[in-house]
Amino acid sequence: MFFPLFLMVTWITAQATASLLRQGSVRLSDHSLTKIINRDILRPALENDDLPTAPKSYVNLPLNHGDPNSPKFRNSYWVDDTFYSPGGPIFFVDNGEDDADGAEAYLRMGATGSLAREFKGLLILWEHRFYGTSMPNMTSAMRFTPDKLAAYLKYHTIEQALEDVAVFAKQFTFGNETVSPGEVPWVFLGGSYPGARAAWVRARNPDIFHVSLASSAVVQLQKNFWQYYRVIEDTLVKTGYSNCSNDIRNVTKWIDNAFDDQNGPAIDQFLGKVTGPANSALWNFFHYDDSPDPGAIWDNRRDNVKAATGLLYRDFQYVGMNGVLGAFCDGLQYYGDSTNTITNFRNARGIFEVHNTSDAIDIYTGVLAALWPKVLKNEDYPPDGVTQDQLENVDCGRHQDSCKQIVTRWSWVYQTCIEFGGYQIANTSRPTNLIPKFDSIENMLKDCKSYFGNAVAGGPNPDPINKKYSGWNINPPNVFWTDGEIDPWRALTPNSIEANAPKRPSTTKIPSSGSTAGGDTFFGFVIKGGSHCSDLGQYVGQGLKDNQTSIIPGVKAPAGYVPEADTAHDLFKDALRVWLPAFKKHSLSVESSFTQDTTSSGAGSGNNGTGASNGGGGGGHKKNSATSLSPPRYFYLALIAMGVRAIL
Repeated sequence: MFFPLFLMVTWITAQATASLLRQGSVRLSDHSLTKIINRDILRPALENDDLPTAPKSYVNLPLNHGDPNSPKFRNSYWVDDTFYSPGGPIFFVDNGEDDADGAEAYLRMGATGSLAREFKGLLILWEHRFYGTSMPNMTSAMRFTPDKLAAYLKYHTIEQALEDVAVFAKQFTFGNETVSPGEVPWVFLGGSYPGARAAWVRARNPDIFHVSLASSAVVQLQKNFWQYYRVIEDTLVKTGYSNCSNDIRNVTKWIDNAFDDQNGPAIDQFLGKVTGPANSALWNFFHYDDSPDPGAIWDNRRDNVKAATGLLYRDFQYVGMNGVLGAFCDGLQYYGDSTNTITNFRNARGIFEVHNTSDAIDIYTGVLAALWPKVLKNEDYPPDGVTQDQLENVDCGRHQDSCKQIVTRWSWVYQTCIEFGGYQIANTSRPTNLIPKFDSIENMLKDCKSYFGNAVAGGPNPDPINKKYSGWNINPPNVFWTDGEIDPWRALTPNSIEANAPKRPSTTKIPSSGSTAGGDTFFGFVIKGGSHCSDLGQYVGQGLKDNQTSIIPGVKAPAGYVPEADTAHDLFKDALRVWLPAFKKHSLSVESSFTQDTTSSGAGSGNNGTGASNGGGGGGHKKNSATSLSPPRYFYLALIAMGVRAIL
């Protein structure tokens, strides 16, 4: 069926999302998946959609900070002065690895709004390069093929993005107000990857950022991150779901055996029970971009099984057992209950204890099949007649916004392939392993190469960043480190308790400004019952509404309020009461702190021949300027885990 181009480009973003979901074996984690396929979890509905919003502005930045003659691109940011009083601090909110369009409606809520209100600060929301609209314009020569996409993303690195922030802060103006980092204190607020950026900028640019909040800050980069699942394994046991974890392991072993035996019919039948019959909506969601190459049939099966079963963990880092995993475990018991009575799975017998393997697999896939439509929206499904080839051949010269949104969906994948790593893979040496053994480093690197070609053939190289910033041992002053007790990413933060981590001591005693806590000790706090970025994601002091329910009918989800998230937030406020008054005016360094990227393998050049075009922006918001600015246009889509801890 012919699918009109103008309709196709309106759908491109949703389908690129679906493609990333199914092909997502190289994602850093379900961290990005959670943001992509159901943003309502992270962005609760506003009670008043007509709230005034901050204008969108642009700054022209060098594409390559290592080249004085580099072409420039427009980077987006937003300024909210709702609570600002002249002379107040600047709260720099780093959006990180996603489109930042629309967060102006959320800036004044939650933790960021609480801080701005308390200290009469100016809020700046920052969009990371190569997300949203913050990337070079593309020409009609751009195609979403591995080599061209890698060439376009060549300067999408940690150091380039950190220097963006430093350059911006030095030249930012806001009317006639005093806002220079040498005149008033700047505070970097970040969680997860932005949390790591918060720590790194304090180490590299202490004259620019006076204070940082490093929430769930993944500062220890590593390629192999099997430890991600350790917290999930432990939580299943601690919350009484041991039998569910046994069932998951039994299915994992069944999948491993089927792949070892090359039992294609068994795998296809397993997938069919999850997706429904061929050409159904969910079946198309999984299969629309299968490779037609007969030699790729097992790669297709691997990707689809990974996506189908990986659903269980998609939101664990934000909501623990109150999300998909808890609903799935309860659903196993409910699915086989002929009385239609809801029975909580905790301490109940597992399905493999009371059913033969074939029947247990049927129950397992049946619950998965029931859950998938709950987390997909209509726009996630591919329309008839659209193929991957059509997406790869969109005219980006004519459809800039659509193409930039496609790049946004692949942008984080590229970062994991070139620098970040963080692959959640199976560790089959552990009897508690939950995931199939095809989740391996070898397959992750194979996927990277299939997405971005030879530019990433060497895989991610985290060593330069770890060496420059000391990984777990990073310890700049005026940084507050927070982590959730059940956050899988805690393993890569200074609060890590992993066997190979230094296990540094932390303290809640606030160090004096410009000083550390002494020795290896750091100023930090682990939030009891907390998840990923709990202190940033909670509506401070409000909790959730009691009537929120889980995705299994009749099963109430806990309110999700984490008291110690407020405790952490209040402790950071106390630290600001010590550190902000200690700020002293100073001259800003004229030297750049940028160091040339030393990633394992470089992509091609980002010039017109690969689809990037030179050019910046002009015009602007007359009060708000940094180099060349343009008027506001769009709205932001997501801010880190803001508020909701129930799946629906």
